[in-house]
Amino acid sequence: MVADIINTISKRDAEDAILKTFDWLCKDNDYNAEACYDSFVSFKKQNELFFTDSINSLILKTVGKIAASFSGQNKSELILLAKLNIELKKD
Repeated sequence: MVADIINTISKRDAEDAILKTFDWLCKDNDYNAEACYDSFVSFKKQNELFFTDSINSLILKTVGKIAASFSGQNKSELILLAKLNIELKKD
């Protein structure tokens, strides 16, 4: 039961962090996709333990759905998704 409570709190914290990040990125127009990608890769390299196979799979599924949700994926999105896929599959 304690584990369920901790897991629920962790999920809420993660959801809140994701929403705050999207809000921040939407309000701050100084960021482009490549800069965000580079920042993510830097974070990943500094925090390798966070990026388990299941988390990497979830990230790839999520970004694919986000990219396709507006009007399908364009060429630049496909390239960035491919780069992300390669980065997340590195050991």
